[in-house]
Parts: sequence; structure tokens; C-alpha cells
Amino acid sequence: MTVQLADTPLTSAFALSETGRLVMGLIDGGLHWLDYAISESDRTYGFPDESTMVAAVQSGLHANRLMLLGGVELPVAPVKLMTMNPRELQILRRAALGEIDPEDPQVEEIFSRHSLATIQDLAAVDAMLDHLEIADEPLFQTMTLDDRLTLLALQTDDRLADPGKPDLRLEAAQFALDQAGSPVEFADYLRVFLDLMRNLDDPFETPEERYEQAERAVYSLGPIMFAALDCPDAPGLVAPAQVEAAISEWMLAGRQLGFLRISQGIQQIVAEGGYTNQSGMAAELAVRSYLDRANRVIQFYGIGPAFMQQDGATCLFPVGPKEEAVVRLDPTGAITLARFDGAPIGFSDASELPDRAGDGRLGRRVPKSRKPARKTRRKARK
Repeated sequence: MTVQLADTPLTSAFALSETGRLVMGLIDGGLHWLDYAISESDRTYGFPDESTMVAAVQSGLHANRLMLLGGVELPVAPVKLMTMNPRELQILRRAALGEIDPEDPQVEEIFSRHSLATIQDLAAVDAMLDHLEIADEPLFQTMTLDDRLTLLALQTDDRLADPGKPDLRLEAAQFALDQAGSPVEFADYLRVFLDLMRNLDDPFETPEERYEQAERAVYSLGPIMFAALDCPDAPGLVAPAQVEAAISEWMLAGRQLGFLRISQGIQQIVAEGGYTNQSGMAAELAVRSYLDRANRVIQFYGIGPAFMQQDGATCLFPVGPKEEAVVRLDPTGAITLARFDGAPIGFSDASELPDRAGDGRLGRRVPKSRKPARKTRRKARK
């Protein structure tokens, strides 16, 4: 058995980059497998690069994309660790071995820089759900790492941290629970409720009236979002150049970059589009205006460097010098609009930006059309 990286045989672990060698060492049994594979000659394992190799070794040995980095109790994909520099990996290695305290400022600084959450951090989600009086709901009993990270982000969201008066958090949580089919959708709909009340600048007098207004927003915007779910696909975790090429081809075909899910689309229109419960043609125009401006900003600036998430399968790409928008590469390969702040971008209105498509800078790849059969879901009101 031999191991090849981009058709170059590996003679030992020291033929890897320092980052690759350190990450392989953090995978339980990783270096032992590599020594065994290099010493055998009856089979060949080929990998295009080191990141693909560490991902395959982790999954092959443990049937799980995530590893648990002991000492610091960090669930993380080895691919994410490949985005760190050797110094950072050495610090994490020493913390995992107990040579330095897991709460050492150096460790905390690494976690902050790379947006990593430990098991202890993720436990705060349970406390938040308990505070919202919904911790025992079935929706939250089988959460993934992505679910927990999404809910953890609510901890620092000013919608919850500074609820104002009246405090509508419990009402928002109940509304979101009624609408959501997943924890991620719950986070979207909770923000929808709170942002809509803020947009209306009038919380109304009763919980029933507030619930009705939020429900009206979902009913008005939900059906419009079917057309806004179309997006290009990539064949898995690909390089930024391939993501940008897919976006360019998509826009050249006259299509727009849409949302990953209906609830996210509704949330963005309410939060960033200044939506105040318009319906009919007015609601359609609000969605169209938001997407037109967002796509023109993406078309003008292109995407920035990738920021890989903790799961090692999701990447975010900032757009513009002030991060006017964010594009997301999902683990499924879907390339979608994650966020657009909707504000003026400084030098002109987005509708006046020149069309950069077809300038020859991007590669060419014909993306597949993604037309998910989704529908707005609403549970019976409690």
C-alpha cells in the first residue's frame, strides 16, 4: 500500500507540511495509519491534497467527520484545523496533552479567532432554551453541531441580549416553535418575530395581536420564497475560484443567487429589507429589490477568502470591503446568499453598479439548477 498526494508518493509523515503533520497527529491513530499505509505496497491511496487526506483518514478510522480534541473538549473537523498555522496547532496539541491549561489565554484567543465552540460553550444552548421555557420540546432533542452553533449565535444577538420593553422573547420563542421544522428554522423565525415588532415600531397591545402580525408576515413572504430558493451547486467542498466560477455562470444565465431555506429568506427580508407586513405586489417588490441589490453587489465585488466553519464542510465568503454580504457554500454543495445588510454601499446605489460578469477573470463551469421541493410549514398554534 502506498499513499500519494497529487500523484506524488509519500515516503514518511515528514514529507507532509508541518500543518498537515500536526493535524494527522491530532487524529486518533492518524500517524499510525499513515506509517502502515506507506510501508505496504499492494494498494495505493491517492488524495488530491492534504486537507482531503486528513478528512478521509478521520472518517475512515472513526466513521465520523468530527473529532473530539481532548483536553479542550473541542468537537471539530480536521479540515478546519488545516486552516490554522503550525503555532496554533502546537498550542492546541499541548492543551490536549495537558501541558497547558485549556483556559490559557493563548487557547482562548485561538478559539475566538477561528470561531470555535467547545462542549462547555455549546452547553449554554440548553440554558438559553430553558430560559425561553422550551428546552423539553421535541424539536431540540436531536440537535447536530450545526444546530447548536446556530442557536449559540443567539446568545450574542442583540435581539435577545437587549430585548427592550416589553420583553417579547418568550412570545417570539413560542411563535418560532410553532413555525419551525428544525432548530435552524427556529432561530430564523425567532428573529423574524422580534425584528418585525421592531420594524413596526408598535408592539401592539396583546400577545394575540403580535402573533397575528408575525404570522401574516410568514404567510405573505413564504410563498414568494419558492422562486428565491434557486441557486447553483458545487461538487462538494471546492476552492473559492470554483465557487466564484459557479456564481458567474449562474448570473450569466440570468439567474440570481437565492436563499438556502424559506425561513432564512423571510428573516433576511424582515431584518434587512425594512419589511412592515406589506402583502401582494408590495411584498414581491420588497423581495425582488433585496435580491437585485444583493446580487449586484456580489457581481461587482466577487467573493472574498473562504472562512471555514467548525464542521469542516461549510464555508462563508465575505463580499465587499465592509462585508456588505456573505455567500455560503453548504455541505450539500449549494451556493447561497447567507446575508446582505441592505444598506447603501458607500459610493453608489447597488442598482447602479457596473455589470462585472463576463470580464474573463472567472473560470467557466456550468452549475446545476437547484429547485428544491419545499413548502412553508406551520404547526397548529398552541
